[in-house]
Amino acid sequence: AVLTFGGLDVKSSESQQGDLGQTKETQVGFFKQLRLPRSLSFSNQESRCQIFPPPLGTCGLVRVASAGKKSMVQTTLLNSFILFALATYATFVSSALIEISDFGDNPTNLQMHVWLPKNKSLAKPPILLAMHGCGSSGPKFALKNNGDISELADEYGFIVIFPSGSQKIYDIICFDSWSSDSKVRSGQTDHVGLVSMVRHTVDRYGGDESKIYSLGESSGGMQTNTLLVLYPDIFKAGVVFMGVPFGCFESEADVIIIPRVGNCTAGRVIKSPQQWGDIARNGFPGYAGTYPRVQIWHGREDFLVDYKCLKQEVLQWTNLLGYSLIPFRRDSIHFGWIREIYGKSDSADLETVTVKGAGHSLPKAGMCKFAIKFLGLDGTRPQSVPKT
Repeated sequence: AVLTFGGLDVKSSESQQGDLGQTKETQVGFFKQLRLPRSLSFSNQESRCQIFPPPLGTCGLVRVASAGKKSMVQTTLLNSFILFALATYATFVSSALIEISDFGDNPTNLQMHVWLPKNKSLAKPPILLAMHGCGSSGPKFALKNNGDISELADEYGFIVIFPSGSQKIYDIICFDSWSSDSKVRSGQTDHVGLVSMVRHTVDRYGGDESKIYSLGESSGGMQTNTLLVLYPDIFKAGVVFMGVPFGCFESEADVIIIPRVGNCTAGRVIKSPQQWGDIARNGFPGYAGTYPRVQIWHGREDFLVDYKCLKQEVLQWTNLLGYSLIPFRRDSIHFGWIREIYGKSDSADLETVTVKGAGHSLPKAGMCKFAIKFLGLDGTRPQSVPKT
């Protein structure tokens, strides 16, 4: 059955008889991006229907679980639940991500989506480049943790660019941080297209070119390090989730997406602070200015990008920023989130956050709010994460 509601096509599958807890799935194709709470539920004596936020781009997933041992959930009942949910939560339907097809020099054919905030109070809004990990995409990352980055943008009025990578490693799409081109500003790879997105957003949407930031998870975190090192004159600050130092990968052959196999992601690439700093400085020869502020998050039990990589990132960034390797301060900003600040004060330009018990699963819910605070995108003076 196919029904139409408010610009949305709702296509349901035939329900089947099943045992307790058996799950059937129905696809909901969206003409608009739908933002919903974490889950909505409706129940009667026979069935329970849950509607979840759309994962993985522009598809929503509806799950119907049988509440009786051998009960039948009728298609018409399912459709009524779906339509009632959509009608009740119509306020959660917001503008779709805007896809930009022509934004300038783009040697690796990246895709660009932009989120324009509902809050239009800033004449020249800041710009955040938010990058996904391997195997994901810009629209998928925009919906992570119930779309918390987009919600923060709506609240504080900054523009978000959600790019999608194009480089494939074992048929998995990532951002390039391994090629020789990725290690120099003059290289023709992903970082060129990403900077083109930023410049296009400044020109087309009136973004503030003095307030450009980057945030990324895993491959996107590695690319954040790349952008901060190669374009310190463009990016003011960045947040890295589960990354590695700039220049860590020897070549594509070292990018092995298997736990503990690749030398870089297994934490076996060990260098001195000076060596890491020189690798970074060689990416943009002749640059004599200051480097951006950076906040680095890593799960203590990360099985894919080993926790030891965090130490190597610290060696690189303390060298670039001229800081001691001994933290100025160490405390807990949240249960299980241990912060270390490097520099001479609480407003220092480098801090790390170790997440106890976490694997390769960052950012978790609530973490992006701390990241936005560090960047200063909440309208306050850029500062270290507040202690809670």
